[in-house]
Amino acid sequence: PAADLHSPMVLLNDLPKKNWLNVQLIGAPGHRAAANSIIRLSDPQTGKLLGDEQISIWGNQSAHSYYYAANTERHFGLASSDAVDVRVEFYPTGKKVEQKRVKANQTIVVNE
Repeated sequence: PAADLHSPMVLLNDLPKKNWLNVQLIGAPGHRAAANSIIRLSDPQTGKLLGDEQISIWGNQSAHSYYYAANTERHFGLASSDAVDVRVEFYPTGKKVEQKRVKANQTIVVNE
């Protein structure tokens, strides 16, 4: 029978645990959202690229109050990797920041 959507349910996530990393960028003054900057994660032993993402800011920011700040935190699934190298290229300055052997399952902040 179909589940009653109004009754409490207990769900079990029995998927194997995988590693992850959150990367939050903070750009230079006047460009704190770090829009168009690129985050690259690679394997520390082989140098193989594991993932990359460009920070995109969607929508018209002028429609928001001055309290509004775009979320620059990005989530990366690492599967079984327990550490990665993180490289960030900030836009428009081209400044590159690199952190070696960053441990999985945490949030890191990268400042321009």
